[in-house]
Amino acid sequence: MKLNIIFLNTYNARYKDEFFDFLDSNRPDIFCFQEIYSGLESTTTSSGSLVDQYYQMRLKLGEEYYSYHNVRQESWYNSSYGRHNPWGNAIFIKKGISVCSYFEEYIIGYRNSADKENLSKTIPVSAQSVTLILNGKLLSITNFHGYYAGVGAGKGDTPERLTQSKNLLEHIKKLPGQKILGGDFNLDPDTESMDILEKSNLKNLIKEYSIKGTRTSKYPEEKRKINPFADYVFVEESVKVNGFRVDTDFLGSDHAPLFLEIEI
Repeated sequence: MKLNIIFLNTYNARYKDEFFDFLDSNRPDIFCFQEIYSGLESTTTSSGSLVDQYYQMRLKLGEEYYSYHNVRQESWYNSSYGRHNPWGNAIFIKKGISVCSYFEEYIIGYRNSADKENLSKTIPVSAQSVTLILNGKLLSITNFHGYYAGVGAGKGDTPERLTQSKNLLEHIKKLPGQKILGGDFNLDPDTESMDILEKSNLKNLIKEYSIKGTRTSKYPEEKRKINPFADYVFVEESVKVNGFRVDTDFLGSDHAPLFLEIEI
C-alpha cells in the first residue's frame, strides 16, 4: 500500500488563488499544514492573510477528508487586521483511513502561553501527531512548526531551539509504530539543533535527497540566499520511502510543499 503525504507552511493563504488551486489539483492521503488561521469572518487582512482559512479549507476538502486543527494560540494578534484570531497547524486525512489516536503536546510553552506584548517570539510550539492503522500496522505522523526567534534573528541555534529538538525527540519516542516527522522547523541545516534530530533514529530526507532549498520565489531573494531552508521531513529507518520531492516553483506560499510517498 502506498501512502502520499504533503507538508506545507501555507503562509496563512496570503496567495489565496494559487493556494486553493493547489488544493484543487492535489489530493494526497494526508495533508500536514502549518500557519492556519481559524477566525470566523470571511475576509482577508491588508497583508492578504485569510482570516477564516481553516473553514474555507474544510469547505474545499471536507467531503474527502477528516481534519484536526491544533490551535496553538487562540488570540494571535494580526496588526494588518487589528484583531485577534485562533492560529496553529492542521492535519487533513482522507476518509477511509483508520485513525487510531490523535495527540497534541507542547514542546515550548503551552496553549495560549504567548506574551501578548511579544507574540512572534513567544508563540507556543506544539507537536501535532496522529497514529494510523494501515495494513495492520501502526504509523505515527507528526506535523510540526518550530520556534520563531523574531524578525532578523535568522534560523541558527538558540537556547529555545536546542530545547525544542530535545523535547521533540521525547515526544516522538512516546508514539507507537513507525514514525514520520515533518513541517517548518525554522532551522538552518548546519545547526546543533538539527544535529540532535539527525543523531536519533531519524533520517533527514532533505539531506538524503540533496534538496537545494525549501523556499519559493515568494520569499525575498536576498533572504532566500541566506536562509534557503526552513522545512524538513524525517522518517525512521524502518519507513520505506518510495519518493520525496520539493516544489520550489509553487506560488501559493513563501514555503515549498514537500511531497512524500511511502510504502506500508
